[in-house]
Amino acid sequence: MSPRRPKLTAERARELLSYDKLTGLFHWKVSRQGGVRAGDVAGCTRSDGYVVIWLDCQPYYAHRLAFLIVEGRWPGRKEIDHKNGNPSDNRWCNLRKATHAQNSTNRPAKGVSYQRGRSKPFKALITQGGQRFCLGHYETEREAVAVYRQFAAKIHGRFMRQVSECTENAA
Repeated sequence: MSPRRPKLTAERARELLSYDKLTGLFHWKVSRQGGVRAGDVAGCTRSDGYVVIWLDCQPYYAHRLAFLIVEGRWPGRKEIDHKNGNPSDNRWCNLRKATHAQNSTNRPAKGVSYQRGRSKPFKALITQGGQRFCLGHYETEREAVAVYRQFAAKIHGRFMRQVSECTENAA
């Protein structure tokens, strides 16, 4: 059995990386193997859109590193939610701590489906706490989406998918 590697500390992360709250980008403070120089952008974007940065032979998600560097500690059991749903957007104003359930609510609106052969073919559905709610049938997709979004805002509150750009001052 190999000894456990010590958990990355905020001090160690800050020693290796700088984080720009306004852009969400990380830059290396030190040169590294493979031609990486101090000042280069750190990390690579995975196929699912998340940015991963390798530190001390371990991969870390950039959004969690942002929390560690800014707050000085890991988020614990909480997840870090991207308010606008874009996992590559690691600006500080786009990140927030969330429970798994809260983070799960911030997903694209998949609650509208088309049912051929009906006079009102667009059906709006939403799930909350494992229970499905039918919000009705509508003549247009626009109507069904509007109802879905209104109900989602009511039950999911501030963890509903944010579609606007992040505008708060991150400084």
